[in-house]
Amino acid sequence: MDKERIGYEELSTSNAILWTILKIDVERHEIPVLEGAQETLARAKNVILEVSRGNEASCSKLMEKAGLDYRSIDVGIRSSNWFLTRK
Repeated sequence: MDKERIGYEELSTSNAILWTILKIDVERHEIPVLEGAQETLARAKNVILEVSRGNEASCSKLMEKAGLDYRSIDVGIRSSNWFLTRK
């Protein structure tokens, strides 16, 4: 059985996909990733995001722009984990 391969760009912009849970852990690169993923975030139902210290305010604004509310679920020394849901 042959399986069709699709690239990230096609997958992330497909209108047929509603992400149930999207996990983002990009080691201090949260801001550019979130800026570039606004279309995908707008379709995500829930997001788990690791946020590095110092990026909290910018990440909060970008997630709010995507229509997501956050709850901090784990606060560490260098980062926090957020669980975000649709407003």
